[in-house]
Parts: sequence; structure tokens; C-alpha cells
Amino acid sequence: MPFLIHGRVAHQVPSDLAVELTDAYLAYVKKWKAEGAVDQVWNYVGCLGGRMIVNAPSVDELDRMLMEHPFLPFLDLKVEPLVDAETGSERFKDVFRAMMAA
Repeated sequence: MPFLIHGRVAHQVPSDLAVELTDAYLAYVKKWKAEGAVDQVWNYVGCLGGRMIVNAPSVDELDRMLMEHPFLPFLDLKVEPLVDAETGSERFKDVFRAMMAA
């Protein structure tokens, strides 16, 4: 199941941990990409944070993945489940048609 994860640093990262946490974050991304759970990762320009597309078999697995994120204590996370555009659009049309027929 695909999810769009938005993460923005919301709490001050201690200066003495910044480099170590960044190295841990890069290893985290590499691990999940190698396992096929992370498709893409982007960082925001000019600030700390970014987005990633995650494929997790369940919300429980996604939660486990996010709990391993090295910057987790400092992040404000937003998780959005995704659906294929064709599937979602066809479903919308079906629902809309049913509403109009009622």
C-alpha cells in the first residue's frame, strides 16, 4: 500500500547530534530503498525536511518503519495513503453516478 510521508523538522536538532543523525538518516533511506519499501525520497530546498513515497503492506508495518526514522523525535509527520490515479478516478465516478441516481 503506497503512502506519501511529509516530514518537517519541528523541534531543534541538537548541534552535537546533527551530523550523526544525518548519517543515520542516509543509512535508513538506503536500507528501506534496498528492501523496496521506499520508492523515492526528496528533501525540501532551504529547510530540514522532505517527502518520501513508501510502500508498506500495512499501517502497522508503516508505523514500524517510521519509528526507526533517526529524526523521529524532531519531526512533524503527515501520512497520506495513496491510490492509483485510474483506480481512484474510476471509484470517484462510480460514487458520483450513484449519488446522482439517488
